[in-house]
Amino acid sequence: MASTKALRDTFGLSQQEMAYFIGASRFQVAHHERTFNNIAEPQEDVLRQIYLIFQQYKDLPDLPDIPMADSGNAIRKKLSKQISDLHYWEKVHSRKRASLQATYRKLKIQLEVLKQLMAELSTQEGILFDGLVLLKSIIQLKMRRCGLDKQLVISIKIEKILKEIAINEEFLKHELLKTE
Repeated sequence: MASTKALRDTFGLSQQEMAYFIGASRFQVAHHERTFNNIAEPQEDVLRQIYLIFQQYKDLPDLPDIPMADSGNAIRKKLSKQISDLHYWEKVHSRKRASLQATYRKLKIQLEVLKQLMAELSTQEGILFDGLVLLKSIIQLKMRRCGLDKQLVISIKIEKILKEIAINEEFLKHELLKTE
């Protein structure tokens, strides 16, 4: 059986960390390394398992080095995709904000016309005036649905997206990602 020292060196562990992994004290690990005496059965089983795992991975071939140019190309490609996606979402939110603004302006004009009409009518008109009051409340409800608070939330989203685009474009300009 391999010593705990060899396994510790392989994985870069301290005696305390190795003791934690195998369920022993640091003193037991130190004693085992000095004297090569067996440690308790449960800890010995864990050491055996660690050793077997190490033997399996020790025989694996080395992974090939990935040239920096290839990883740079992959990063550039990923950043370009992110920028493209962000531009798409910026356009979607801009169209939504423009739609809300146009609807809000239209409803505001309708409300002003309605208020003028209600001012000209007296409350004596009965059903017609009640219908105009109902219409006014419907217009006000619609205005809340596309109001300034909704427009502000979308504007903040657009600003955030534009900042992310700028950051990604700065990364693309970085010298480590430049092609030769």
